[in-house]
Amino acid sequence: MIKIGLNLMNSSILKQGSIVIGNLPYSDLSTVKKRPLLIISADNYNISSYDVIVIKVTRVTSDIKIRQYSIDITNNDLSSGHLKQESAIKVDSIFYIDKKLIDVSVASIKREALDLVKNKLKALLSIK
Repeated sequence: MIKIGLNLMNSSILKQGSIVIGNLPYSDLSTVKKRPLLIISADNYNISSYDVIVIKVTRVTSDIKIRQYSIDITNNDLSSGHLKQESAIKVDSIFYIDKKLIDVSVASIKREALDLVKNKLKALLSIK
């Protein structure tokens, strides 16, 4: 038997605010890349669904168009785990993926950082 992704019977580790490593396609859908992803879907959704809703986590950039909808994070913004480098949460890169495409959970962001993500999402979607 080939093991793919996490043991889905233990979906409790797939919590809102978790940073996971998963396979995500490039925007042109030509190929996939393993990359860090922030789970933004609510915990009750994560338990009951085969999918999770995620946002890309990427390297920090100086491109002002990209930075408008990004939140920089460091290890100081984590409640657990470790980032290899300073990173940016790209709030405008929202995807849903099957849990089978997630390899491992590597960190969790603090409540304050998650609140920043939620507020940036609200601004992106014009939700008051």
